[in-house]
Amino acid sequence: MVVVRTAGILREFKAFPEPFKLYFEHFESLAVSYPWDISLGYLFSQIELAQNMSLYGGVVKLHKVDARLSKKAIDSHHITRDRFRALYKRIMGE
Repeated sequence: MVVVRTAGILREFKAFPEPFKLYFEHFESLAVSYPWDISLGYLFSQIELAQNMSLYGGVVKLHKVDARLSKKAIDSHHITRDRFRALYKRIMGE
């Protein structure tokens, strides 16, 4: 069984910059009130959303692709960490 040290994790979280804490605004209350799988699920879903939005923004802004088509295409893909990096590089050119 894994023992999670909530106080230590929350202390680390509070040390992050404000924009980071604002993006994960519900993490602290989830970490205190629910089992860790709920908190981790929230974090992963927010990260996935940020990845999708960065790809979407690049496709629409840089490449002038139709917004609805871009959103549908990006949302329909299962994007792994490696796949995200490859897509980001291809879309953003970096």
